[in-house]
Amino acid sequence: MIGFLRKLPAPVWAMAMIYGVGGVMCLIAATFPISPTAPVVLARVVGCASLLATALILGWGRRMPPLGLQAVAIVGVLTNSLLVSACTTDYGAALNSFAYLWVGIYAGQFFERRAVRVQCAVIVVASGVALKLSGLPGMGTAWVLVAGSSVLAGEVLSRVNTRLRTQLTTDPLTGLLNRAGFVDASERVRSLAARHGEPTSIALIDLDGFKRVNDLQGHAAGDELLVDLGRAWRRSLRGSEVLARFGGDEFALVMAGAARGGAEEALERLRLASAAEWSAGVVEWERGESLDRAVARADAELYRAKRARRGCEDVVPWTPDAARTTHSAAA
Repeated sequence: MIGFLRKLPAPVWAMAMIYGVGGVMCLIAATFPISPTAPVVLARVVGCASLLATALILGWGRRMPPLGLQAVAIVGVLTNSLLVSACTTDYGAALNSFAYLWVGIYAGQFFERRAVRVQCAVIVVASGVALKLSGLPGMGTAWVLVAGSSVLAGEVLSRVNTRLRTQLTTDPLTGLLNRAGFVDASERVRSLAARHGEPTSIALIDLDGFKRVNDLQGHAAGDELLVDLGRAWRRSLRGSEVLARFGGDEFALVMAGAARGGAEEALERLRLASAAEWSAGVVEWERGESLDRAVARADAELYRAKRARRGCEDVVPWTPDAARTTHSAAA
């Protein structure tokens, strides 16, 4: 079982654990009620439904988009609110309210910032209505504590994880995606193109004479070249294009809805955006092909392009003045 869970994405098995633990707790509460008036039948029904949902999440969760997981989390909040509203003791209402905090922590850990705020809003409204409907004394204070803790946990975790994700997927020099970020982004671009029945192309770009820039002008000039390229190329991209720095002077570009001809048009926009000289290898990302395989084919095309430009190695190396001249002309 542990080996199976390890193969699942973290958001999936974590959601399954929330539903599974919640379902077991409901069945325990139904078997050993804390008061004669406890909603035993409702607890038993919710417990069985939660365990069924756990099995479905484990079986189908890896195919769920982020929006699907958020919908599952919202259903969990509403179901828990039904239990809270039916509680007949403040102790039982407090125990069930812990589930709100679980969902808040889950949202902060795995959802994007906007989705976290939507989830927290649902928790605030649903918990407030549920505690009000319970009619128990002191539920106003309980709502402040429950809703406030859930929102605080979700917001803090969201900020921390957003910062960590940015650091893990962004090249610190250019501000472009790094290789890890490119892997995730390219899959999203490919999915977008596939939904519209359009092709996806990948280009690998390698600067010409970059070593000469470092040798003749120093590594600071080389870094300035990379920063300038990142800034200029980012302004030239369209919404269906993602650019990343793979390392050194090598970049990768993925384009949705672009066969090879459309990819050439995108590369021409990049050429016009900067005075730097570079070579590129372009391939169409074939259906069923892995990203690594497509990148390897693009790398082979890049190697051929570099060999063809060997006779042009006397190109004047990039300089900051050349970059400023290019930007002025473009303006």
